[in-house]
Amino acid sequence: MNYEFMRHITARQIQKEIDDRMAQDAIRQKQIQDAKDKHDAAILITAFIVCTLVIGLLGG
Repeated sequence: MNYEFMRHITARQIQKEIDDRMAQDAIRQKQIQDAKDKHDAAILITAFIVCTLVIGLLGG
């Protein structure tokens, strides 16, 4: 095998590794964002329920 061929294979392997790591990072970031969204939704629902109960108690 000549040097150019080996260099081309190595460059492709490095690029594949970079692409794989970028894809893994994107998946991890999406999972983190989904968890934050669920947490925020739970807080909003809880706040709505508490406000509804307080308004009900004060109005009743």
